[in-house]
Amino acid sequence: MAPLLLEWGVPLTAVQVLGALFMSALTIALASMERVRAKFAQGIKTLEQENPLAFIAPDVSKFRHSYQLTLPKCGVVMPVKGVHGQSYANWRAQITSLYGGQLEFFFCVESEDDPAFPHIQRLQRENPEFRIHLCVAGRSWHCSQKIHNQLHGFELAMHSCHYVIVIDDDIQLHPGTIRAWVEEMETDATALLASGYAFEYVAKDVTSWTPYLWMLWRLCASTGFNHTVDRPTNCWGGALMYRASELQANVYGIIDAWRDGGYSEDFISLSLARLHRRTIAVPKAALFPSEVGDTPFFRFWNFVCRQVYVLTQTYATGAQRFIAIGGAFVNGFMHASIFLGAVATATFALYIAYGLGRIALVRDASLRDVCDERCLAPACGAAFYCFGLVVFALAAKQCLTTFARLCNVLSPELPPIDVSHVKLSHLMIAYMIYAPIVPAATLTTLTSSSILWSGVRFTARAGRVISMHRMNEQGEWFTVPREKSLETAFRAITKRQVEHDPLLRSLAQ
Repeated sequence: MAPLLLEWGVPLTAVQVLGALFMSALTIALASMERVRAKFAQGIKTLEQENPLAFIAPDVSKFRHSYQLTLPKCGVVMPVKGVHGQSYANWRAQITSLYGGQLEFFFCVESEDDPAFPHIQRLQRENPEFRIHLCVAGRSWHCSQKIHNQLHGFELAMHSCHYVIVIDDDIQLHPGTIRAWVEEMETDATALLASGYAFEYVAKDVTSWTPYLWMLWRLCASTGFNHTVDRPTNCWGGALMYRASELQANVYGIIDAWRDGGYSEDFISLSLARLHRRTIAVPKAALFPSEVGDTPFFRFWNFVCRQVYVLTQTYATGAQRFIAIGGAFVNGFMHASIFLGAVATATFALYIAYGLGRIALVRDASLRDVCDERCLAPACGAAFYCFGLVVFALAAKQCLTTFARLCNVLSPELPPIDVSHVKLSHLMIAYMIYAPIVPAATLTTLTSSSILWSGVRFTARAGRVISMHRMNEQGEWFTVPREKSLETAFRAITKRQVEHDPLLRSLAQ
């Protein structure tokens, strides 16, 4: 009687081929992105012979004092929560940007009890030559705390600056990043915002697979930022630039969308950009490196679930919801197919190993008893799948190497980034672990309207956050009605406007 495995040879092969095809698509996307960035990095290195500061601006004439006087003033808003070992060094690097124009910095915390508060005060004391503001935004119950903090900074920055930048406090800007953003926004009136994307790479001393999973997530997601003219339809919440005039005008209701139930400022921004046919500028120089050390698996799992939650549960437009859910489904189905292809290939390999062992141990057994012509299709499928996995790992490694080289070119004053310790075998194994996590997180998130983020449980409905729960000292969840929180926020905004506007202050008196 024919073995059951061979009876299922055709569907087994189909699963293997489908998984291999999806990996091939990812490989092509990675290779395309790598090629463009390698050419860009080489172009900067070539220009350095004539312009040693080409990593800031390729045109040497833009370093003239007369030109730098024309550079618009930018306000840098950094929503801050807590500190880590590199926080102060990162902040010091942010304020010493080589932009050339005027910069003003707004560090926004939830309360004075935040561990970051005294460290930012120290930054102010030790760097009096820079304009550094420390803002206390208060607690939010109507939108994510990050959005609430950055809106507090926006209110101050957009009245004194031409452009407003919001960046995560732990990212590392290159010396020429802000200038690259400004040039993109100055030359393209259709751009609603400028952004960048993260390059996360594993540290040399990691002892778990979780950092590799994190690196693969960012690497796969970065393919969505590859565009022939640097105008992708995606943006990254870790680094965004807006025109202050458009924020003041609350263009397309973007401020309202953030404040009233906003969860993800970047997803709201790209939703409105798509709806109103505006572009998003993502220059190749806006690539921000971050080393990933050992982290608990639960933290990565929560991160993936939050990413899916943003895609499927929060949105600013109905059209964006349709696009996002479709994208989440495709991503989940693709990685489910890749995982099932791995299972099918491993199952077939185990069957062949069992058969060969049986031939070696049983005198009358022959190869014909183990495998016949029906083995051909799954064998070819297994070979195709393994080939696809190896090529994907090669493309991923080359992409990581090019990203590292580009970051080294853009920040030559820093210790060079080295990813030579990332092995192909580790990439292949990690991707096989990563593949089932994506569909599992997608299914888990779709079955719930709530998500936990930084100790806060968010509940969304119709694309907006309708409630936020925090845990008190007794371990009990509690909340404040969204309407009450919004009223408090508007009162605080009115009070600040009166304090900063002489006319309103005189009328109030």
